[in-house]
Amino acid sequence: MGEAPTTRRGAALARTAAAGATVAGAIAALDLIGAPSVAPVAFGLAAVAGGFGGAVFALLAHAPRTKPKAALALGAVALTATLSWAIALGAIRRWGSEHHTLALGLWIAAPLAAGGVVALGLLTRRSTEEPSWLAERFWAMGAVLALALALAFADGRLFPDTYPLFHRLLKTLAWLSATAAFTALLELKPPADRVARLLGGGLVLAMPLALVTTQLSAPTAEAIAARPWAGFVLARLRSAVDVDGDGYAGVLHGGDCAPFDYDIGPGAVEIPGNGIDEDCIGGDAPARAERLPLPPVPDSPSPRSVVLITIDALRADRLGIYGHDRPTSPTLDAFFADGLIFERAYTAGGYTSIALPALMRGTPPRRIEWARVVQTSALRLVRPPLPELPSGERWIYSYTLPLDDPHATWPELLARRGMTGVGVVDDGASDFLSSRWGTGEGFESYTAVDVPFGAADGDDKVARAALEAMDGAAPFFRWLHFYGPHWPDSEHPDLPRFGDSVADKYDHEIAHVDRVLAPVLDRLAELGAVVVLTADHGEVFHDDGRSHGRTMDEAAIRVPLLVCGPGIASARRADVVSTLDVFPTLLALTETPAPPNDGVSLLAQPDPDRVVLVDSWVFDKEGQPELDLTAAIHRDGKLVRDRLRRTTELTGDPATAPRLEAAIADYYRSGAAPRIDGGTLASE
Repeated sequence: MGEAPTTRRGAALARTAAAGATVAGAIAALDLIGAPSVAPVAFGLAAVAGGFGGAVFALLAHAPRTKPKAALALGAVALTATLSWAIALGAIRRWGSEHHTLALGLWIAAPLAAGGVVALGLLTRRSTEEPSWLAERFWAMGAVLALALALAFADGRLFPDTYPLFHRLLKTLAWLSATAAFTALLELKPPADRVARLLGGGLVLAMPLALVTTQLSAPTAEAIAARPWAGFVLARLRSAVDVDGDGYAGVLHGGDCAPFDYDIGPGAVEIPGNGIDEDCIGGDAPARAERLPLPPVPDSPSPRSVVLITIDALRADRLGIYGHDRPTSPTLDAFFADGLIFERAYTAGGYTSIALPALMRGTPPRRIEWARVVQTSALRLVRPPLPELPSGERWIYSYTLPLDDPHATWPELLARRGMTGVGVVDDGASDFLSSRWGTGEGFESYTAVDVPFGAADGDDKVARAALEAMDGAAPFFRWLHFYGPHWPDSEHPDLPRFGDSVADKYDHEIAHVDRVLAPVLDRLAELGAVVVLTADHGEVFHDDGRSHGRTMDEAAIRVPLLVCGPGIASARRADVVSTLDVFPTLLALTETPAPPNDGVSLLAQPDPDRVVLVDSWVFDKEGQPELDLTAAIHRDGKLVRDRLRRTTELTGDPATAPRLEAAIADYYRSGAAPRIDGGTLASE
């Protein structure tokens, strides 16, 4: 007599639970090769999560064991879910754009997901007594395993630093496909049934106890979370025990210091001075003054004029003066050859909206008071409360701008002492640097040039407007912001074409900025102004595009920092410096008293033991954090702290770790999480 249907279904459920546990555990362990002290813990956590997930899936896929319609229904559900994720990630909107590979991958993933789920159901449909059963089982098992490998390969290769939802989708589908294939393997021999029942049933029963009692140590949890697959499993387990639904778990080193209070957790907005540690960093943030006191205004005029030039997304290593072998920057190389060249300069923030406000104030990002603005698909910025949008326009991301910050900027301080200031900026098609957001404070004349999306003449417009503004009375100050390298998709005649790759086009755009700067720098030299040049952030190249802000890779945060003009001694310095240092440097050059700030004048003696800090964060359209990184950088090492994933990663000399960890801890205690004001989304 054959087994009863209930017994067969129980065996099928146990087999799939065991398959899920084995696959997830093996992947987690392989992901941590070289970390023997951590791998067993990761394997155990992954086995529990995989067993539970496999069991749930088996209840759906195996219950109607002889009904292929159920498998097809599951395939339709998987297809619908995957297509929904594809649309949420903008697959339609990105089709035909520079992100076409992402769109193509999403549309391919959707039917593959459906096919994998259908295969899982059909694998159990046929009777083992049919002659063709074994061959069909091997073919199906091979196809589903190939799907799992393809999805895992795509996860590692496509857009490695961006689109976290995309990578969660790929990892989930890869795990389900591998589980399906392994389930088929367990069914090839009857003894596997008995083993699978014991193993799968034990794992499923042990899961609640394991989740409640397991408390990971901080180093172990950080080591697991830092790996792509083991970290994926740990994140899913944390989500499963997030009791209050705030996105953070109170166990498994999830960081939630109030696991039953939705309003308190690592992603919460810290309210300074109320005695409550809303963001679980370790104490309440200090209260802010309405307006910080300013130093007295000097009686004597400034001895010189100063000009700050910032170039969007400019990497230091793509300039000839920093050793690049292409002729991207002959003008800059010649102009700054006899000036101060800083070889290890770092931005204060990973995005323009973080980096430039910090640079203008000499204040690290976490000590700035931020206001929330939300960007739409039309690249408009709106401050909450948010209105209804026109048809076809939608909310995309929340950003932070210092609309109510109490710190004075260097243009305000120089204007206060009587210097005339002009600002000419290009921020592409967005309006982060628009005067309506307060960026023009302190300038007598401030122009955000009008550049249609995708236009190639933005840098030319900034240069022409800058030349027209050079005849003002001295001493003066100027700020020029060029945007070209941020969107390097234009072609400029009479300039070298280095190729068609992302890096080639980027170099071509730098060469264009360098050319339009030539007459501007010549005129500044005639006027005897001191020129400081830097960038808001760097840029990371991928096979399918470029990005910044999502990592603390050197390419993303290392920027040029050059100073040249009368009285500036020629030197090439290797000490670690920050774009925060621009603030005290401009004030020192103009003999303007500086309020308290965290920068160090670039004219001061080098500090070989200095630690500088870099921040980056991303909020979704509802204002919930998606990314929160801080890097502490010393000449001998770099420590990156991921506050949301609760991981740290050290590169360089291990002996620097205590100093770097202490620097971040002190910084967090004084600045906490990026704080943004309130506001509710209108119905969408």
